[in-house]
Amino acid sequence: MRGRRLKIREVARLAGVSVGTVSNVINHPERVSDGLRRRVESVLEVSGFSPDPTARALSLGRSSMIGVVFFDISNPFFAEAAHQLSRLFENLGCSMVLAETDQVAEVESRVLRNMERVGVDALIVCSTGACWDDLTRIRDRGVPVVLMAQRSERPGFPSVGIDDYDGMRKLAGHLWRRGLRRFSFVNEPVQATQHKDRWRGFSDELAERGMRVEDVDVQWASGPTWDGGYEVARRVLVRPDNLWPDAFVCLNDHLAMGVSKAVTEAGLTVGSDVCVSGFDDVPYASVLGVPLTTIRQPIAGICDHIAQEIGGFLNGRELVSGRSFDAELIVRQSA
Repeated sequence: MRGRRLKIREVARLAGVSVGTVSNVINHPERVSDGLRRRVESVLEVSGFSPDPTARALSLGRSSMIGVVFFDISNPFFAEAAHQLSRLFENLGCSMVLAETDQVAEVESRVLRNMERVGVDALIVCSTGACWDDLTRIRDRGVPVVLMAQRSERPGFPSVGIDDYDGMRKLAGHLWRRGLRRFSFVNEPVQATQHKDRWRGFSDELAERGMRVEDVDVQWASGPTWDGGYEVARRVLVRPDNLWPDAFVCLNDHLAMGVSKAVTEAGLTVGSDVCVSGFDDVPYASVLGVPLTTIRQPIAGICDHIAQEIGGFLNGRELVSGRSFDAELIVRQSA
């Protein structure tokens, strides 16, 4: 058994107890019954286990590093989330390490390995969905991994956000009730979980109302960014006006901002000549020239829940739980 250093989860398995019990035996033996303590101490002695210094610091409630991995911090949604998380973790006495991946799987994998190397004590990720091996390895070392603003496609990974599918169904229903029938859906090539869910929600709602999904004009942006939306709208609006959509439906507000700019530059009025919708309700959505109709993600609530759960973990609670918030339709002048 002494051939390699055991992880705390392996010690727990051999002793037939929880990871939290092993941690308490090491750091707070007074909290454990004599029988359990002796059982764990026997495994510790035979295995030669020595706790990792970072894990020990965590279990003792000392200052720790929290890793945050986002797609694109130029996106106002992620910028605001990073700001709020940083403030909340500072209040917990933690430092936050922030990295972005530009939705490139190879970059995400490298970032995750680097986070693991520096010894972050918890990880918050908006993932491309292509790095489950890395995320599983980190989780299995006892580091909680929380998916933010996307549901988990694998068991054992708590997620905190809204129901993207339900949100886009609400938005599609609103546009339909307004009498809009010709849609350009602004999609993007890297299909993260939330992107797939939003398209499914939109197309399912229209199909239930009798529209053929094939009749939706799906436009592929270069990325889920301001520039990507701007390029798509310019491309669409060079068509004859009888081929213009009634509405551009965008995967997120960042795309919708670029679309709105292109519509305005074409001499059209957003909300009357052509409608535009987004998704997220970023801080700027309500103060655009034509305020944006969108689906609200409660950034403050999402960040508060994540910080509370990780704070509880740092104070000795073993499990970190996810939460699904309601997807709220916000109707403004753009649609």
